[in-house]
This record gives sequence, structure tokens and C-alpha cells, in this order.
Amino acid sequence: MAENNGKPWWKSKTIGFNVLLAAGLEVADLLGQGGMISPERLALIMGVGNILIRIVTNKPVTLK
Repeated sequence: MAENNGKPWWKSKTIGFNVLLAAGLEVADLLGQGGMISPERLALIMGVGNILIRIVTNKPVTLK
């Protein structure tokens, strides 16, 4: 039987980064500060952040 070396989804740095970014954007919007970051800049931040996190991580994520 294959060994499961994955980590639970809640320990994923990538998922955590994306959730925090989305929550921060929602809070900014609720406080009337939405639109301070252009969609292009946001895509760049998300892309670079996810790439950097992916470079330093090596375990797959499991849904369990």
C-alpha cells in the first residue's frame, strides 16, 4: 500500500496565503478601501506569492 505523505489542507501555506489575501481584500472593501489595488496588481501579488510558497514547500495537500 502506498504511504500517504500529504499534509492536511489546513496546514497548507498556499491555501493560507490565498485565504488571508481574500479576507484582507474583503475587509478593505467593507471599510470602503476596496479598489486600492488594481486587478492586475492583485494578480501579480497572488502569482508571485504562490510561486514563492511553492518553491519552499514540497508536500502534497490531502483533503483529510
